[in-house]
Parts: sequence; C-alpha cells; structure tokens
Amino acid sequence: MSLGRILFTEEGALADRVGPRLEQLNPGYEFLAVKDGARLVSVFARLAKTRRPPVLTVLVPPLKRIDAPACMICIRSIERAVGWKPSPILYFGDAQAASLMKSVGFAAHLPRNPAETIDAEAERLSQNLSAWLTKLRNA
Repeated sequence: MSLGRILFTEEGALADRVGPRLEQLNPGYEFLAVKDGARLVSVFARLAKTRRPPVLTVLVPPLKRIDAPACMICIRSIERAVGWKPSPILYFGDAQAASLMKSVGFAAHLPRNPAETIDAEAERLSQNLSAWLTKLRNA
C-alpha cells in the first residue's frame, strides 16, 4: 500500500535524479513528476476528484504556462473547494515566492544554489524531502 503521492513539478532533469533517490530513502511513496505548472494543477484537481491528496508537492521554478506562485494559489483553492486541510508545499528556488508562501501557509522554501551541479542539487533536495516526509509520517 502506498504511503501517498509526492507531486514534483520541474521542467528539467532534476526529477529524473530525485525520484529514484527519494524512493530509495523513503520506500512506499509514489513519486509523480509533471513537467509544468498547468499539468500540476490538472493532476492536483484529478487527485481532489478521487479524494487522494498528495502528501507533498514540490515546485521547482521556472515553470511554464502557470508559474510557481500561481500554482500555490491554485492548490490552496482546490483544497478549500474539496474541504481539505492545506497540504505541504516545498518551493525549491529563489526567494521570489517567499512572501506568498507565508500567505498560503504550510509551505517552505529551500534555496536553490546556482553553483551546485545537478547531482549535488538532487542529493540535497532528496535529503531534505526525505527528512520532511519522515516528520510528516511521525506527526
């Protein structure tokens, strides 16, 4: 049985590295990668229809079609519409959405380091996500 879904929104190759690493660190979670903000909102709405909220949503900007701040607002709107409590959102990027994260609630910012290689970035993000999933599971 799945412990839940992790929605990962990113247009580059980071998802290809984070997904397998995260499944290694936290077996039992389903890792679902989507390529842009519009697809994220669509998938989130479908999950709402089936009453299966994700345990965690990760936004890695830049996102095409719907940017990360708008995705956060859409996620919270869908949650309110179906009566869910806010689910955790991790924003892995610059400080652009920091003020919005405070207003949407249950959101965290992990700064992206442009000097890191993609492998180092994937490892750091995987370790942070793993720690967060452990905290959520034990809460």
